[in-house]
Amino acid sequence: MILQNINLLPDSYIEKKIPFSGMQVLQLNIGLFLILSLLILGQYWSLYKLQKKSVVLTISEQNAKSQLEQFISSHKKPEIDNTIQEKISTIKSTLEQNKQLNTQMSHLLSDQQQGFSVYLEALAAQHVEGIWLSAIDIADDGKRLILHGSTIEPSRVPEYLENLKQEIIFQGRVFDDISFDRDTQDTKLVNFVLTIGKSDTKVAEK
Repeated sequence: MILQNINLLPDSYIEKKIPFSGMQVLQLNIGLFLILSLLILGQYWSLYKLQKKSVVLTISEQNAKSQLEQFISSHKKPEIDNTIQEKISTIKSTLEQNKQLNTQMSHLLSDQQQGFSVYLEALAAQHVEGIWLSAIDIADDGKRLILHGSTIEPSRVPEYLENLKQEIIFQGRVFDDISFDRDTQDTKLVNFVLTIGKSDTKVAEK
């Protein structure tokens, strides 16, 4: 004999089995929420640490740039003073002129030990800054003296002449001619030629 149960109740009255209860679903949702919250907090924490590192790196970079700028500024190449070359050129020219003058003086002293030395001593005793002699011509047994010189300050030549007149050997002598000419090699130099003639008899009589 075969038995068969037939349910004639509508579907709304039939008991359905739910795999999870409401409490379990709630607990599951809470657990997922906590997990997501932890993940989000972890991401925010990682982002915070990265931002902190970025700030530290930025400050370090700025400090490095500042130190580099200070190092560069403290190790700049010294600026070349263009006037130094001009001064060196003038000094070299002066030394060369003095060398020539010393050579000529030596020759004059060796040839004429008597008579001419007093002129050389008088010329050597009088010195004006910025004026130097390059050659000395003594003619007519000392009656005529021609001085060749150079200067970077032509306005001081009259001062030089006045100083020479203070020397006993030149007192009463006539400073009768002087000429100036711009140096062709060094335009800052002015060459001059001074002619000292024989004694002025009128001055001598006084």
